[in-house]
Amino acid sequence: MPRITDDESSGPSSDEGSTRKWRRPLLGVLVAVAVVMVAVVAVVVVDQTRGVSTPLRPTPTDPGGLRLEGATVFNVPVSDLQVDPRSDDWTRRLWEHATTDAPGTWITMSGLPGKNNRFNDYASPLYDARTANVRRRVRQKTNFPGAMGVAPDETVAWNDSWLPSDGTDGFLVTYDPTTGQEWDYWNVSFPGYQQQNDHSLGCINSQNLPPPFGVGFDINEDICAATAVRVTAPDGTPADLRTYTGNFPPAGGGGIQNTVGAVTPQEVAAGAVRHAWKMNIWNTMFGPECAPAERTDPKAFGVTCGGAVAPAGQFEKSAYSDGTFVSPVPPIRGATPTEQRSNTVPEGMRFSLRLTDAEIESWLDSRGYQGTLRTTARTLAVSLRDYGWFVTDTTGGPAGFGLLGSRNPETEKGWRALGLVGSSQDLLIGLFTRDRLVTWSPPVNTCADGTKSTWQCWASSIAYPE
Repeated sequence: MPRITDDESSGPSSDEGSTRKWRRPLLGVLVAVAVVMVAVVAVVVVDQTRGVSTPLRPTPTDPGGLRLEGATVFNVPVSDLQVDPRSDDWTRRLWEHATTDAPGTWITMSGLPGKNNRFNDYASPLYDARTANVRRRVRQKTNFPGAMGVAPDETVAWNDSWLPSDGTDGFLVTYDPTTGQEWDYWNVSFPGYQQQNDHSLGCINSQNLPPPFGVGFDINEDICAATAVRVTAPDGTPADLRTYTGNFPPAGGGGIQNTVGAVTPQEVAAGAVRHAWKMNIWNTMFGPECAPAERTDPKAFGVTCGGAVAPAGQFEKSAYSDGTFVSPVPPIRGATPTEQRSNTVPEGMRFSLRLTDAEIESWLDSRGYQGTLRTTARTLAVSLRDYGWFVTDTTGGPAGFGLLGSRNPETEKGWRALGLVGSSQDLLIGLFTRDRLVTWSPPVNTCADGTKSTWQCWASSIAYPE
């Protein structure tokens, strides 16, 4: 989900031009209004009658877990692509500056619990929408404002057994394989689930006061979220992700829907991950945004100005002009914004590894991997060589690859069956070296207005040139 947040505050204003005779009556009115507002807020907290929830009968699901299908640019192998003319520059930036740790120590994020894993889970868990057993309203938080695709009187299919990622972002994704529809939730709480960072108190605000003051909110009935959106095409129609080849800006930093690029235990168990992955890095590019004439100038793009490239749906940091976007970690290295920007990578950029089967086996030996874990690690390494990964989001710490999140207990069971122990964040350490990295030229976005571009836009379709 989008990470840009705004703290909103309001308070009574004073009119210095008011005459003295009006001040005492005005004070009385303000006190009365304040008393009413306190009473209204109290009603919001205790009122149990305004929530609207409807039981829903779950439908049969597929044996073996949820399978994701699609035909996006993520499914195109790198053997069909062209090396980017600035490959050496982009790989340098990725290798040297992508993480707050040592170069190339990129973690594997699956949300598996390990030592000190509390609030360190940023892997999106995925749930089969057909297991929903209730329909609930959704109300929006004011402290994490994001995109909302749910009307006040609309309800969404839900199941209170679904748990969001355990980090401070509280991600949750649902997918219905019979319709191809994805729903994305950010910083979500709901009846029976209240966490320190994902709490319904954020939905007790002026927008959600009881009617006629607001749309209403029942803490024991309604979902509370920073973002709740169904993936759509640019024209607003729900996207069938089994056939949709476009992107979706509200889904995250780079604007790519969450089911695309997700690595699942089902496909690893089947022996092959035939698509590119998603990677979160610390040094995503920031603004100001390049003008069209600057985008093809290597002395401008990524130096004096920034942007994102296809298949990205948006330029996440367009409003930022220095490398201090992520806090509280140190800023991107560089004495000036130009030096900082020269160490960044645009969201949407695709990378892969150049290595042989023999080199993969040598790496497996160096890690001491045996049995099921060795087979799993080999499958993942081959995928990173044959399909690579896209930079799609910003991390506030170590860079990493997103596997399907283990807050879904079925997903955790699947990863454990594949030999992963503890958090397994170090699963791929040692596989990456500077000389093995290669950058690939971006595909082409077909933007909402019908134009085609290798730069960010909300695209109805995306494809590599033939």
